[in-house]
Amino acid sequence: MATYDCYCYDVKSGYPLYGDYIEWQTFNSFSQRTTKRLELGYEASKNEKINLYTLFKDKIYPSIDEGNLTYEAYALKANGEADFTKPIDLSVSNNVFTYDKDMALYLKGSISGEVKSGLIIVRAKEDPTIVINDTYEHENGEIEENYLENIIVVVKFMKVVRPIIRVMRLIFQLFSMILMVRAIILIMLIIRNLIHII
Repeated sequence: MATYDCYCYDVKSGYPLYGDYIEWQTFNSFSQRTTKRLELGYEASKNEKINLYTLFKDKIYPSIDEGNLTYEAYALKANGEADFTKPIDLSVSNNVFTYDKDMALYLKGSISGEVKSGLIIVRAKEDPTIVINDTYEHENGEIEENYLENIIVVVKFMKVVRPIIRVMRLIFQLFSMILMVRAIILIMLIIRNLIHII
């Protein structure tokens, strides 16, 4: 997600980044136009070395004049937003810092005299959390308990039935081949009898 040319986008003055959406639906129709607040984010591994120039180009603008990048780091509020009242001292060497805590990075640079800026939320990389609900609600509102157990029973049943189905399929194929051979022999006998008659 790159900001490129955005108007009224100044997070430090209370104007966050929004996207304007119109969804395309079937039968060449459009859905209602809407806006959604966007967040530029980056997931970092523990002790990962992060290059500010690379981050700026990936998240804010694809090019920047060398030497024209400034940065500010801020702590995050409980809701995950930047807390501009709590700056963080960032140890940066050759435009690289080591990630050790979640933060908001305000990067500002220029290209051909035009200023580009953006706020990037840097958080720890996490594996997704998967929750399985063992109850299932039918369309008529009835709740079936132990839904997950029922699925496991079906899976076990299929493991038993599948080999039997394979054996039956082989028997059917063998029976079909026998019938085909008998049909060919019968046709050959009919042709031979016709030849003798002629």
